[in-house]
Amino acid sequence: MLEIKNLNVSFKKGNKKIRVINDLSLNIPENNIVGLVGESGSGKSTIAKAIIGVINYSGKIIFRGEKIENRDLNFYKNIQMIFQNSYGSLNPRLSIKKILEEPILNFKIVSRKAIPNFIKNLMKEVGLKEDIVQRTPEELSGGQLQRIAIARAISVNPKILIADEPMSGLDMSIKAQIVNLFMKLHGEKNFSILLISHDLNLIGFLSDYIYVIFKGEIVERGKREEILLNKKHPYTRLLFESSPSTWKGKESIGKVDINIKRKTTSNCPFATICENFSKKCERENIEERKISSTHFVRCIKTI
Repeated sequence: MLEIKNLNVSFKKGNKKIRVINDLSLNIPENNIVGLVGESGSGKSTIAKAIIGVINYSGKIIFRGEKIENRDLNFYKNIQMIFQNSYGSLNPRLSIKKILEEPILNFKIVSRKAIPNFIKNLMKEVGLKEDIVQRTPEELSGGQLQRIAIARAISVNPKILIADEPMSGLDMSIKAQIVNLFMKLHGEKNFSILLISHDLNLIGFLSDYIYVIFKGEIVERGKREEILLNKKHPYTRLLFESSPSTWKGKESIGKVDINIKRKTTSNCPFATICENFSKKCERENIEERKISSTHFVRCIKTI
């Protein structure tokens, strides 16, 4: 449904131009959840910002077969984003009622007369009491704010939700509730989700497909079970097997040590610290290797 092809994003730092996303491609099929996982600073949120058009980029972003040129109202009706900071994404001066009314009116989802009943049903869908709409964001808990952010996003019947670290800052019991809510809404409404997170448990539990990103490049991608049970790239194994890791009872991955240990001319972003590095990695151009029809890894020395 949504394809990203050869995406490049660069930022200026002084006189230098730093590329943070390098020739990245990603596909979000219809009615699927695609997990994008990597450590902090790997470029995950930058991809989301490129999709919604708030930063400059080169490459192609294609929605339902057509390249996105201008992001009009129809684009934002079809592609909605849930931000990491739910409080920061809601206008603190407005009541929840006004916050929810705005997209419903802008996208002409229902008539003004039908809005109260529409919002009433919306609150039921996200598991909140109806009277909460009279409050302002500062009066709500983190879990309630996230439910309101989800309610606002689904109110316009999008085809794709981009969820950027949607569980950040929530305690474990609230996280479980929000995960269940995502699963419920995804099953009922059949929208696709791009789930961006460094929480391996969340990605592994919800995703149909998983993309692993390192330094702005996809190093491995495949179906959920292929990535969880048949990891090929050394960075993927490092994420899922090194401590701290959800798969060993911890909450989420930490920041992987990417201090340069060796100088290399290899075009592999992981070559400077890879334990499997050899001179072959410098001699050959590192490209995606096909493991199966759905599983690909960017490494010439897979296990």
